[in-house]
Amino acid sequence: MFPNKGILALLIYHLATLINDPIVLYYGEEGFATPRQFAIIIGIFLTAPHVKIDRNTFFYRSIKWLLLFYLSCILSFLVFSILGKANDNYLLTLITDGANIIWLFFIGNVLSREVTTSDKKTVILCILLLGLIPLLSGWYEFFLGHSLMSGGFAEKGIGSFFWVRGFHNDKIDFVSGLAPCVFLSYILIFQNGLKSWYLIPYLLSSIFLILFTFSITGILGILGGLLILALYYGTFRFKIIIAILLILTCMTIFIAIETERGKFLTDQYLLKYQRQVKIENIASGNARYVMGIICIREFINNPIWGIGFGSHVLVIKEQLRGWNVGGNAHSILSVAADLGLIGSIPFVLFWMSLYRIVFLAKKKYSKYFHDQYSTTMFRLSLALSIFVLFNLLFYFHTIGNAIFILWPSIVYATFNVKDCIQLNRRNRKI
Repeated sequence: MFPNKGILALLIYHLATLINDPIVLYYGEEGFATPRQFAIIIGIFLTAPHVKIDRNTFFYRSIKWLLLFYLSCILSFLVFSILGKANDNYLLTLITDGANIIWLFFIGNVLSREVTTSDKKTVILCILLLGLIPLLSGWYEFFLGHSLMSGGFAEKGIGSFFWVRGFHNDKIDFVSGLAPCVFLSYILIFQNGLKSWYLIPYLLSSIFLILFTFSITGILGILGGLLILALYYGTFRFKIIIAILLILTCMTIFIAIETERGKFLTDQYLLKYQRQVKIENIASGNARYVMGIICIREFINNPIWGIGFGSHVLVIKEQLRGWNVGGNAHSILSVAADLGLIGSIPFVLFWMSLYRIVFLAKKKYSKYFHDQYSTTMFRLSLALSIFVLFNLLFYFHTIGNAIFILWPSIVYATFNVKDCIQLNRRNRKI
């Protein structure tokens, strides 16, 4: 089982991200012996004996930019610490980011070599099974009418209102846990037709719950991923069927809103944004917008070196004194403010290299995937690339976020050395 140990490490980390928050909030503090940290250590030990550098892989072409980005983070923190201008609270973040990048280096290196059809089949099955954790917890919470966890952003942040987030600290993490399952269900229904009819309730119930998270970033990411799959794949009849199913889901939601539970959730939704307007309406508008403007301004003032790794948080806290919750810019604008061009260029090149792999494959190489599991993995990578794009733009904190590590590893598992060599040869003939 698992000839490629990177697959096992990937699944262990994915499981850890789904159960991390309740264990941390109930039994410990974030940053100390969390399941996700154990998963990182286990993954490194599992894959370390199999690490081998091959410059011909897609992995090598992209990971070098991420390593250069992290080097710029370290140097920035050290230099600004010496100058007495660093955000010392970000030292733990720096260490956490480093652990995640080391994990990705080891896992991605192993995954970028041959991944068997059996392993890809196992990944697909396990992602669907693990998706039951957020799905069932979300439905239980939906009918319960209040959060399962005694903590998290809703209680600590801008109000005590309720949204569906299952076993997660925040709603976007809940959506991120369901995203691979939503896309996989859609892909398998498209590929197998009526043979995968049992996945239709899985798909529609997941979308239903995601809409009641009230996470704009997550909802747009899911819709974006489904839209690109619908545009690129499927016959006209299939697209009509999917459209009908989505319409039925929307009708169910409208009916649910008229029930006692639905009215309660609607009131919670309105309460959320009313409270946000009162708290975040500072000077020129919404606080997240204002934080983005602050980061742009700091980048313009310090375009080369930035203001230091994590220091944008200090600037935001200083300038938004009227906002009762300190925070980061929730977007990749924070990278530009903190690290300037020195750190932003390799960061952007890392993501561009990953997106190039996927969209170049869509344009030229997808027709060469002969087995259905490779095709499924490729399409999953395509949909997740759109989902992660919305996270990068509107909810990026650090590279240590689980979704920003899991998605590249799935790309590397899809495009291994064997594929790379074959695709390059065919590309030269083309």
